[in-house]
Amino acid sequence: MSGPGRPGRTTVLVGLLLALLLVVAYAVTSWSAAGPEPPARQPPAPPAPTTTSAPPPDTPQQGADYPVRRVGALEGDRSVLVNGRGNADLRYRRVPHNGTRLHFICTGCDAGTWLVEQPRGAPVGGGALADPADVTSAVDSVRPQGTSGLLVKAPRAARWTATLTPFDAVPVHEQTFDGLGDDVVAVRARADLEIRCGGPALVRTLAREAGAQDYTVVRVRQEQGPGSWALPAPSGSDLMIVVVSCPGRWTLTLP
Repeated sequence: MSGPGRPGRTTVLVGLLLALLLVVAYAVTSWSAAGPEPPARQPPAPPAPTTTSAPPPDTPQQGADYPVRRVGALEGDRSVLVNGRGNADLRYRRVPHNGTRLHFICTGCDAGTWLVEQPRGAPVGGGALADPADVTSAVDSVRPQGTSGLLVKAPRAARWTATLTPFDAVPVHEQTFDGLGDDVVAVRARADLEIRCGGPALVRTLAREAGAQDYTVVRVRQEQGPGSWALPAPSGSDLMIVVVSCPGRWTLTLP
């Protein structure tokens, strides 16, 4: 036989159960409407580190075997050509706040030919030249104290021409263009670029920020095979120098 208080107690329990069901239903509805949280934004990849290594122990050094050739001061709006034969110690003053584009061609050079940036003592290409007949590179990208120089080690009968061009005198590209082999080019762009090479590539980008005294290396990218890679535009400047090493044809795509 049931007591007089049980119906009221049952009513209270049913009410609490209904309230609990309403709370659970509201929570499920709210979660479904909100949808999953967006994935966390990945931070941009840091620039590749710039590494410097000691020159090989057999790197040529200044001395009596390298006759001094005084080239004088470079000018910011033109190239200087120096013709020579065999060994030489070229000495010049770079244009302030500039690096220098070096183009070296040689007839009669061999596997023992070197070009050594002075006063740093850094060999162009890291050692003896792989292809001394035609070399293009960037020197003076680190501000030297006093006179800059280029040490040329070449066979006595070899004839060569070195062309020195300040960065400010390198023609500026503002549209997509093709290149062939190693080169040093100036590019103006306010958005990221893309470079495509049909083989292993080494690409250095240098920029001089507004108010800065000299160009600095922004990024170094080395790839072991063919492909296309992004070249982020430098911050604080829309002009950069791109040093390309690519065996064959390459394309630099500008936005």
